[in-house]
Amino acid sequence: MQTNDIPTPVRPSGFSRAILTTLTACAVAAGALGSLFFAGCGGSGEDEVQTSDNTNAEAEFVFANRGKVQTLDPNQMSWMQDIRIAQALFEGVYSLDPVTLEPIYGAAEEVTHNDDYTQYTIRLKPNAKWSNGDPVTSDDFIFAWRRMMQEPGYYSSLVNDYIKGAGDYATAYMADPKTADFSTVGLERVDDRTLRVNLTYPTAFFPDLLAFSAYFPLHQKSMEAYKRVDKETGRERYEASFASAGKLVSNGAYTLESWDQNTGETLVMNEHYWDAGSVKSRTVRALDSDDFNLAFERYRDGLIDWITEVPGLNAYEMRKAGREDVHVFPAYGTYFWTFNTAEKFNDGSDNPLSNPLVRRALSAAVDKQEIVDTISRNDEMPTDVFVPKNKDYFPGYPTPTGVQYNVEEAKRLLAEAGYPNGKGFPKIALTYDTDNIVHGAVAQNLARQWREKLGVQLDMNGMEHLQFREVYKPKMVDGKLQPGNFAISRGSWYGDYLDVTTFTDMFMPLSLNNTAVWVNEEYARLCNEARATADPQARLALLAQAEQIFLDEAAILPLFHYTNRYLHRGDVTGISQSPRNMVVIKHVQTPRSTGPGVNKSDSESESSEPEETASVE
Repeated sequence: MQTNDIPTPVRPSGFSRAILTTLTACAVAAGALGSLFFAGCGGSGEDEVQTSDNTNAEAEFVFANRGKVQTLDPNQMSWMQDIRIAQALFEGVYSLDPVTLEPIYGAAEEVTHNDDYTQYTIRLKPNAKWSNGDPVTSDDFIFAWRRMMQEPGYYSSLVNDYIKGAGDYATAYMADPKTADFSTVGLERVDDRTLRVNLTYPTAFFPDLLAFSAYFPLHQKSMEAYKRVDKETGRERYEASFASAGKLVSNGAYTLESWDQNTGETLVMNEHYWDAGSVKSRTVRALDSDDFNLAFERYRDGLIDWITEVPGLNAYEMRKAGREDVHVFPAYGTYFWTFNTAEKFNDGSDNPLSNPLVRRALSAAVDKQEIVDTISRNDEMPTDVFVPKNKDYFPGYPTPTGVQYNVEEAKRLLAEAGYPNGKGFPKIALTYDTDNIVHGAVAQNLARQWREKLGVQLDMNGMEHLQFREVYKPKMVDGKLQPGNFAISRGSWYGDYLDVTTFTDMFMPLSLNNTAVWVNEEYARLCNEARATADPQARLALLAQAEQIFLDEAAILPLFHYTNRYLHRGDVTGISQSPRNMVVIKHVQTPRSTGPGVNKSDSESESSEPEETASVE
């Protein structure tokens, strides 16, 4: 899944507001949708600040984190900007390699597993400490994982579906907290530093899960003050304020010094962190920014070191102008539009999109190459599938085939559904957030293609990002998913760990990330069978069958596989170009960095990278 008062810098030679206005107008005239003030009309960027050594910057490392951070509670987060900050504040059993983003030991000293990957024994580092100096214990991990079962979050399924007995306990707790028996869950506290995890299925990629935010530990002692127990039911919950500046106790490389909901977060090196000697920037400032133009002005003046996401149209013009500080590379994600598949809209009216024929008709009428060529324009791969096609991600995965572009077939399907040439089709809207102009441009393109090819008329429903998040997400009511308040909405998904299930699990029946509220029993059966299948190739075949069902039912309209688009200068190092779109912040170094890890190579600073883990006897 937003500005701060910054000292006004001296503008580079030759820059003025008049020039800015002229370039903006020129970019509009060039057909760039009014976004490209820095590279339009042949601008070369020669007045660009060439280093990041600006002493007016707010911290040793400053970056623009697209979108407001909504929560720093690992239990509740699901959006990229939240997880990016959380990974600097917390550390799981595993951390991420700063270059490859593969799992390496974090809070763990050693992890062993049995032969079939159904049991993992975790030994924590003796010097792993919380930001208040307390040792990180096995109880802290068990507490956090138990909370994921008791207080459902967007990623609770990653705990409930993998740890033995966790799903049954979560269901029992929802029914009656007083009688739910946690001893049935496959978690064993061996001692203060050792815990054993029993899994429902063979899971060789469990280290990837253990590096993800859903498996971060929480400091149980400090959270007791925020615990609330319903006197009648016995249900426990924790006030969200525990995850705020001055209150949050964390175990990662940084602590949360300040958090302004309108501007961003300031992080300070955690002096108790076991690997503090590798931290390169003592202070980090994350600016919550949906305004790329403002972020770019600050970047140009040396006040921002890294912009985490350059809008596609901007990146296109910057690359065309020959800029070397824009970095575009393949991404581990898919851009799509979601169909609300519920029988009724929230207002009680009939939903034509509940009919798979309608969804397939709309999908078959879209020329995706046109969208990539004229709107996104950054080497994205048009796609008919959800799981990225890059064979480097999932070797051996037999990629299925989705709905193909075929206008005549689209017309036939729509007529079969009862709407020949769009006649009688109700007026519905395309819902999107307006912080990124690409979403609006794609919405306009889809509306035009469907109008011209199928006779279907759609309205535009653009809104600010925070409102969009509320409209887009489904809710769980009485054990069933209830749809968000939209008909067709823009969507996106980046994989969280290196397995196909990071995509296929999104549309399981009870997943809070299942924005289409699409439910298919055979899909769920195949995904569950894949979990229980030890043979790697047979497992991938089952997941491919499941994805084929999903694509045949057209619950989403996949458009393209993303590219990542970063903006940073050559003197800012440690920003990985991994497709997974995550950066290990403790390894980022700027000319202003003064941390203990400055001038250390990554191989020197990663002192606890694990060797091949041994099997449990």
